[in-house]
Amino acid sequence: MQLTPHEVSTLKEMVTASEYRHMPLRTLAVYAQRAGKVFASATTWAKLVRQRGWRRPRRPIISTGRPLSSQKRRRDSRMFPDAAAVDAGITATEAHMITDRIEENLKARFSIEDVTIHVEPDA
Repeated sequence: MQLTPHEVSTLKEMVTASEYRHMPLRTLAVYAQRAGKVFASATTWAKLVRQRGWRRPRRPIISTGRPLSSQKRRRDSRMFPDAAAVDAGITATEAHMITDRIEENLKARFSIEDVTIHVEPDA
């Protein structure tokens, strides 16, 4: 099945739109299907992005303009690091998607069993 030029154009708009930058490509493909915009597999999306050289918009995760503050607390033999970072320009959904990725990366990289990152709203 081939995509129409209109579908390819819609796909490109979604891939390059800053409003969808927080979504991985696979999630964006599913979202487009649910929204009734483009019915194509995530593999097709990835293939078109690669072939046509489309670039996803990027933005630093932490853009506070000040250093990340952190401290460590110890209880028993476990360590509880605290960190605070604020980017008032992102939504709570975006913040939770970021913290999920950070938690998974910490678990994988340092063989940590349990990681919890709590999102605090900007005051």
